[in-house]
Amino acid sequence: MNNVKKDLEKEKASLQNLKTMKERIESDVVKVQGAISSRMVDKDELETLKKSYEEKLLAMKSQFDAQLEMNRQLAEINEYLGRQVSSQFSC
Repeated sequence: MNNVKKDLEKEKASLQNLKTMKERIESDVVKVQGAISSRMVDKDELETLKKSYEEKLLAMKSQFDAQLEMNRQLAEINEYLGRQVSSQFSC
């Protein structure tokens, strides 16, 4: 009877150890899953970001092209005004 009691105590201790190990493993799994999900980006999110960047880049390019055209026109105006001033002083 005493041996049965000792065996029962050992079984309880083993069961408790197994429960503790299970809890640690589950906790580790949750940590690993969190780390993986924080490092992973959904493909749809990437596509949305890419589209947004492409739209911004296109808008910036359009703005840049418009500024270049304005600079070209201003240079033409300055050249014209310079000729006007030169012709007024030469007369």
